Amino acid sequence: MSLFEKILTIKGYPLAAAVKELQRLQSMGVDEFIHWQQNKAWAQARYHYDNNLFYKNLVGNIFPGKWEDLPVITK
Repeated sequence: MSLFEKILTIKGYPLAAAVKELQRLQSMGVDEFIHWQQNKAWAQARYHYDNNLFYKNLVGNIFPGKWEDLPVITK
């Protein structure tokens, strides 16, 4: 175990679960991985819509169904 892994373990990071999830992702086919990736991206967009009033005001009252309809926030 490397020093980095030891530090993560001491801090409570679930390293074994992360390694298992990485192995699961690496074993996926391309189409399955793209589907997983798109689901995660939509979940993240939905989370920010539900939990960030500023972003919700930019999006509007109805959460869009296409990426093109989501506003992009820049500095």
